[in-house]
Amino acid sequence: MKKTILLLLLCFFIHRLPSNAIGTIEQVNNRQYILFNPKNLRSAPLVIALHGGGGNPLQMEKVGFNRLAMQNNFVVVYPKGVDKHWNDGRKDFATASTANDVEFISNIIDKLIRDGIANPQKIFVTGISNGGIMTYRIGCELSNKVRAIAAVSANMSVDLKCRPSKSLPILIINGTADKLMPWNGGEVESQGEGRGEVISTKNTVGFWTRINNCREYQDTVRLPDKYPGDETNVIIHNWNKCSQPVVLYEVRGGGHGWPGQNFRFRENGLLDKLIGPVTQEIHAEEEIWRFFERID
Repeated sequence: MKKTILLLLLCFFIHRLPSNAIGTIEQVNNRQYILFNPKNLRSAPLVIALHGGGGNPLQMEKVGFNRLAMQNNFVVVYPKGVDKHWNDGRKDFATASTANDVEFISNIIDKLIRDGIANPQKIFVTGISNGGIMTYRIGCELSNKVRAIAAVSANMSVDLKCRPSKSLPILIINGTADKLMPWNGGEVESQGEGRGEVISTKNTVGFWTRINNCREYQDTVRLPDKYPGDETNVIIHNWNKCSQPVVLYEVRGGGHGWPGQNFRFRENGLLDKLIGPVTQEIHAEEEIWRFFERID
């Protein structure tokens, strides 16, 4: 009996978030998330940021949203996936999650609205990789609660049955040389393992332009190449003649990563071989917040 209790306690502490989070560690229905609200804001815009597969909320907390939240008066939440993964709709691979993550995100939203922290008209979701595919799923299934979404290094799962109840503003940031999340669609690969299939970036964008009733492709902006050494450049595609905006950041030559994160930038070329170059031309968190804050 004592051994059983000890084992249960050990499992409990293993699955809890470590205490070095900058925000506070909260939970809803026995699942955890980090809440960053240092100004004790009330009825504030809420950004929910989803970590990638194999990652955790502490890693996601470092991408820069906290700094932007302090400057622009919004709240950030970093949820924790079960076993470091999200149930993003992909099937038939070893690490596919079966957790009800749509319900988890919905419960977080409901709690923060009920507690007076989040403005129900300003709920935004973003994520990278597995968290980015999960972001699409949230847009598909919680469009009644979410005001806009932004996905990074992610295409939609071929298995996802997406039927949003209304049109939704969306920003996508994808690299054409992503070695894990294929720009042209197909098998997602990590460490030589297949991890389900996704549709192409073109078809992902096409899905949302149809949902948002876009009548025509409006304009293209090529950003100045500020960092030639990163071997990437960024082209912004806008579909603005829509019920809601659709924006694609095409990172030419870009790999699998959070744009602007340069902690291993071009150190020895090893990272590029594994995931492709991570662009330094933009900071994804800044582009995402700029997109969110423009939405009425």
